Amino acid sequence: MIYTIGYQSSGLAQIHQALVIKKVTTLIDVRSDPYSKANALFNEPVLKDYFGKGKLNTVKYLWGGVKLGGRGEIVPGAVKWLSEQGKKENLCLMCVEKNPLECHRHWKIAKMLFEEFDTKAIHLMIHQSKTVFLDLQTLGEVTAETFVKPKKVQQELI
Repeated sequence: MIYTIGYQSSGLAQIHQALVIKKVTTLIDVRSDPYSKANALFNEPVLKDYFGKGKLNTVKYLWGGVKLGGRGEIVPGAVKWLSEQGKKENLCLMCVEKNPLECHRHWKIAKMLFEEFDTKAIHLMIHQSKTVFLDLQTLGEVTAETFVKPKKVQQELI
């Protein structure tokens, strides 16, 4: 299974909790540059350290921004690898934007996964300390209104 998540306005512990709930084994950072000016907790060295220690080593951190980053072309071979690997383990693609409709992880990566490899990506969102998931492919044409209130596909996990 492939999930995506944006860390904007979330803490590292909340992101980790969402990953544990969905049994994610690999977190793939799809930012073109794995550093945050707004939140140093989401800088690559901190993420590698956080997910590489003690009890948290159940989630592996990888930076995939060279082939999957939003500032360049998405490499189809990397998306194919995601599709194949997502059948073996639970992956989660992470970027900054909380709203996947404002991020390349939906418009570029999830779209390519679905259209070219028949693989869905489920978007995880943390809203008011609760994690929800959105299957945007089932919403048909997505508008700001259906994204804010996706009653058909929203589920509380925490």
